[in-house]
Amino acid sequence: MPQAANSIAKTTATRREWIICPNCEKPYQIGAGVLGRAGRQVRCKSCDSIWFEPPIDAQRVERGDNPVLGADFPQRMKAYLNGLPASVKRSSPKSTHVIKTFLIREGVGNGAVGYANGIKVDLQRFRNVEFLWDVVAKIESRSHPGEDHDLTFVAESENQVQIEKILEDANKLPIVRADARLMFFRANDSTQRNYFFERLRGLFERHRKTEPGDIYFMVGMEMQTLTYAVRKLTIPHQGSNAPPIEEF
Repeated sequence: MPQAANSIAKTTATRREWIICPNCEKPYQIGAGVLGRAGRQVRCKSCDSIWFEPPIDAQRVERGDNPVLGADFPQRMKAYLNGLPASVKRSSPKSTHVIKTFLIREGVGNGAVGYANGIKVDLQRFRNVEFLWDVVAKIESRSHPGEDHDLTFVAESENQVQIEKILEDANKLPIVRADARLMFFRANDSTQRNYFFERLRGLFERHRKTEPGDIYFMVGMEMQTLTYAVRKLTIPHQGSNAPPIEEF
């Protein structure tokens, strides 16, 4: 039985954390340990939405690590996405917003300088002509003033198979390297979703200007089942035997 989010907030704990309802965006402050090691379902007292809230890694927060580079991040993100209310999954703006909220809560490591808008791509032949890349956080490069590294951002693509322009423009951003990029899109079925993944893999490998070894998380959702799939694409160093794609 999901526990009401505001009742969780009454639990006694030394450290407090914020969680946000993915549907109505009502914030709740909770004890850092009440989600446990596996996370749990919670319920918003304002809109009655139920969602899965993953555990908060206190040690990672204290270290200031970039969570996207952690080995357990894909599983954590997949559990969060698939535990969202159906009304949120069906809404592109809400889906984009909750992913960014999740990343902000997880933290971006030491040296983050804040949040900024990315780029807009205009594709005239499609109904959704504007695609906005939202930079979640950026860390300035000491060796290349004016450029950024450890850049994490989210892109929304709605049933879009011609995404070359999006990636080309994304790679024009003034970055030395991008440790992680998150693109999530909506596919009508699993066949279309797999097609998107394969195209993304080839495009990232051809258009990247980043260093080998960078990691990209690609998140796709099958519209019929409202189920998210997560794959991690690693562009390996030369001679590396690391698998380029992992399924989660």
